[in-house]
Amino acid sequence: MYRLKNATDNARFCCQSQLDNQNVKEAVREAQIDLRALREELYMHEKTVYTAKGQIIEQMSLAQGQRVLILTAAAALFIPMSFVAV
Repeated sequence: MYRLKNATDNARFCCQSQLDNQNVKEAVREAQIDLRALREELYMHEKTVYTAKGQIIEQMSLAQGQRVLILTAAAALFIPMSFVAV
């Protein structure tokens, strides 16, 4: 952003008149404002994605814990039965 501002302040555009030059500078300033707004919006989306990622990881961890519990219970039942069946 600094470079863009510096370029607009120091540039001598090849325009017909001072009015054209001001119009170009104003358009660049508006573009700067738009870029700042987009950067802020991108930051908000980044935080949202990071939060969603954490929630997904937590849900996957809970599901894995439930699977391990079921497998442990099944092993506790079937392993002793394998010794009895022999």
